[in-house]
Amino acid sequence: MSDLTNMIAAAIEAFNTIDAKYQMADINTQAKLSDTRSQAATALVKLRDKQLEQDTSINEADIAEMNQLTAQIKDGAALQKDFADFLGILAKYVAV
Repeated sequence: MSDLTNMIAAAIEAFNTIDAKYQMADINTQAKLSDTRSQAATALVKLRDKQLEQDTSINEADIAEMNQLTAQIKDGAALQKDFADFLGILAKYVAV
């Protein structure tokens, strides 16, 4: 697999983990983070669209960072921070 494919797979896993946590949050938290969740989902779609471009170079350290983020989410990091960290990584490759 290419680095981009690995990054997309890691990002999908991270987003799905964050989203599961978001879905279990209370309604007030969901309302507060709704726009951020949408922004994260859009950034993920943009990253997937990068597969159509041949000139996208992915830093392997960013893949590791995305995998580390997933582990942190599973360990109970704050939901708002989860989204911010996710978007911070994807901002290196797509407009968020």
